[in-house]
Order: sequence, then C-alpha cells, then structure tokens
Amino acid sequence: MTITELHDNFSISGELTESDIDKLKAAGITTLINLRPDGEQPDQTNDAQWQALCESHGIEYVHIPVKPCQYNATDIEKFAHNLHDSSVVHAFCKTGTRAVHLWALANREHLSLEQIRQVIAPKGYNIDMIQDQF
Repeated sequence: MTITELHDNFSISGELTESDIDKLKAAGITTLINLRPDGEQPDQTNDAQWQALCESHGIEYVHIPVKPCQYNATDIEKFAHNLHDSSVVHAFCKTGTRAVHLWALANREHLSLEQIRQVIAPKGYNIDMIQDQF
C-alpha cells in the first residue's frame, strides 16, 4: 500500500488489503472511505468486511460505491461531508483516481481548477476526464 497525501489530513491510495488496516491506524487515519462497489473484483474485501475491520480498529468507515467518472451530486456531497467533518481521512479505490476525482469535486467551491491541478499533478493524477463538472 502506498499512501499519497493530497491535502491537510487527507490521503488516498489504490486497492487496500485487510492487512493494511494496521498501517492506516498507525498513520493516524480516523476515517476510511471505500469508493469501490462490492464485487468490482472477485477477491476484493467487501463492504461488510471493511466495516468490521474498521470497527475493530477504532476507525470510522464510510462506503460510497462509485464507478469511475460516474459521480452524482449525492456521492460528491457525502464525500465532502465526511472529508470536512472528520479529522484524518483516507479514501481508496482500485488505483486512487476515483478518490482524487471526488476530492477535487468536493473542493471545487473552495479551490480553483488550477489550484486542484497543482495539488494532484505532482502526485501523478489528473482530472481531465471530469473537468466539465467544474
């Protein structure tokens, strides 16, 4: 697992495994946001399993199952709410791209498109596929 810090108290990663929960806890993560729909891959940890793992480690768990580039207003609002109401948030999906996209969309009222690009480009991400939502 590679944790990429995007902003104060917010990080992302690609796919996690159950053994990564200890590393997240040690890194000070207080909220974990899972953006992967159950069954996206046959061997992935499902929503109920993540919920139980997070509970056992004292981490708040949020599931916002989204498909790549298919983010509706409810998804964005739920992500923004958890991002701004939690102290140290980590979001994950298969590659980290959905987490970047939702972070950008959740911050579009506070940061300009150029400011968002300046944050994510050095980390190897872009928002070209969703820039029409700004």
